[in-house]
Amino acid sequence: MPEPQNQGFNMAAFIRQKAALTPHKRAIVVPSCRNSYGRVAYTQLTFRQLEEETNRFARGFNRAGIGRGSKTVLMITPGIEFFIAFFALCKVGATLVMIDPGIGMASLKTCIGEAEPEAFVGITKAHVARVLMRWAPDSIKTRVTLGPRLFWGGHKFYDLRDNDASPYEIAMMPRDEMAALMFTSGSTGISKGVVYTQGILCSQVQFIQEIYGFTADDVDLATFPLFALFDVCLGMTAVIPDMDATKPAKADPRKLTEAINDNGATSMFGSPALIDTLSRWGVENSVTLPSLRKVLSCGAPARNDILQRFHRMLPENCEIFTPYGATEALPVSSIGSRMILGETAPITDAGGGTCVGLPIPNVKVR
Repeated sequence: MPEPQNQGFNMAAFIRQKAALTPHKRAIVVPSCRNSYGRVAYTQLTFRQLEEETNRFARGFNRAGIGRGSKTVLMITPGIEFFIAFFALCKVGATLVMIDPGIGMASLKTCIGEAEPEAFVGITKAHVARVLMRWAPDSIKTRVTLGPRLFWGGHKFYDLRDNDASPYEIAMMPRDEMAALMFTSGSTGISKGVVYTQGILCSQVQFIQEIYGFTADDVDLATFPLFALFDVCLGMTAVIPDMDATKPAKADPRKLTEAINDNGATSMFGSPALIDTLSRWGVENSVTLPSLRKVLSCGAPARNDILQRFHRMLPENCEIFTPYGATEALPVSSIGSRMILGETAPITDAGGGTCVGLPIPNVKVR
């Protein structure tokens, strides 16, 4: 486990260490197309390639005026460019503004306006919405477009790819310096921005590893983009499925199963809604997922019947874990499906509420 806190904190330091330790290991795997036999062809980046690409783009972002402390909205769909942009922006010390696009146009405008970003890195569709909805028109000075750039000017994403792939000097920062401003989904009220410091993000990487026992040998099906960032920081391979991450309940279970089996995924991260969809189809079609060893599900409590149904697709030694917390504090507690189905399910079914497990180590609950 890397310790970037020795010289300061920055999530990009994890990537550099993994590139040195396992340069040829796959970091990111994304479906590309289907070949003539109907099989999915995948594109990928190794850890060395991810390190080099983020060095190139860090130089480009810096040249474009994005530097330490620059509040930068990142709206790129999950894929190779999402990872490159995120960690390149980390390297220059930018403050990432991350917002769930599923909160709706009006809420997006409010959130972006409150953040007062200086830069906007996004796909063409996001820029069209930015212009039409007038998202922070006075504060955004730097615009970077992935895809066709229309009338709004600024930089094209790949034009910022520098020729120099040598190590870029990562902006190592104090524990308490802001790393990201993340806006809640708004499911429990008005969407609000939560400050994530450099220390919090790096500690979360450590917590996830310690609590769930992830290793560099794990291959994770990451259906939630932000968790996929933790995957690569842990030295795991992140497999990004062909789905709309903002609509997990509508994910195609055939494509999810295909991605798991094609890549021998040992773990999976998915919302209860996605697991519900996948397990209904899987049980109906007698499909199993023999490579999985652990599943993480959060965003809402997973109903007991969903857990029972999904276990019918999983090997005996696989457990489903539910971490609890909030955008402001995650994770706070965790519980596994063995405890739920073996001990707490009757209490929940009788109206006794949902057991959220035990506090994670080093977390005090009052």
